[in-house]
Amino acid sequence: MTRALMTIGMILLSAMIGPVMRADQPALADDLKKRVVEYAFREKPKLKADTELKIEEYAIDGLKELKLRVLFVRYLSPQGSQFNSALLIDHDGKLEPLAETFGGTGLQSAVVSDGKLYYTNSFGSGERRSHAGQVSIVKGEVVIAVSGPLFVLDEDLFVKKSGDSIVLETGWFHGFNKWDSIRTIGTISPKERGFLVLDDLKDEIPKLAGNVIEKKDKKK
Repeated sequence: MTRALMTIGMILLSAMIGPVMRADQPALADDLKKRVVEYAFREKPKLKADTELKIEEYAIDGLKELKLRVLFVRYLSPQGSQFNSALLIDHDGKLEPLAETFGGTGLQSAVVSDGKLYYTNSFGSGERRSHAGQVSIVKGEVVIAVSGPLFVLDEDLFVKKSGDSIVLETGWFHGFNKWDSIRTIGTISPKERGFLVLDDLKDEIPKLAGNVIEKKDKKK
């Protein structure tokens, strides 16, 4: 028995029903909560047993068909102050990190198109950066591609559908999939592995190209 399972009774887990989760979605299953605990202890073996883990699930149209779930986990002290967080993706009973969250707001926007999840997130303390990403399932495995960063003061990247296209734009963040648009960057063009971002002239924007992140450790 793992230490995570041995201490599960001392860790409070709760599914937060809020703007990221539709009211008609079921509460998080106990097995998923246990896997989140195992993940938390595996990543941070010195995690105290009185840590409270609050789990939020993002409601994203079309994600269920991909057999994916996106979770945001907040690590709280007994006094309720947050000291860590994790943005995770769940597929086929396996949890793995989706994107960095330190110093940022986590997942900012997401859409599903042609069997792939496109998303944006921000992170960074002092110099915040915003990235676009893509999640696809290849031969039963999660494949994540991430763009280079956008460094613009007070602006973040966002994805949205426009007809048959996925548009990448900048804006001011107000909440998951809620922002004030500032300017259009371009459209996302998927590749066999990763994606390109094309401007109005259909020229590639190299720094925003999405490259696949090679997995160094396949432990789940």
